Amino acid sequence: MYITLHSSLFQMKDKGVVSIDWVCEVPSGGAVPAGGGGRNESRPSVCRNSLHKRSAILLVIPSLYLGSGSVAVFCKRALRKGFRPVVFNK
Repeated sequence: MYITLHSSLFQMKDKGVVSIDWVCEVPSGGAVPAGGGGRNESRPSVCRNSLHKRSAILLVIPSLYLGSGSVAVFCKRALRKGFRPVVFNK
């Protein structure tokens, strides 16, 4: 299973930027961007997951101790269990 991220950026009052990255599954045999995945500036509605519209949203907050590979593995597991993972980055 490959995943891709669809980012929504939000400007905060203090001039900081927050990124909400919706995790989407790329179906087997589907086109995979170079490098096996990546961020696309797009809306979450482009995610064509096989999840139910009412799937629970799982907020993933990466720590300094986990690399992006660990977050990707966690998100893949969440998708398989029926969750809709979203990664919060600041």
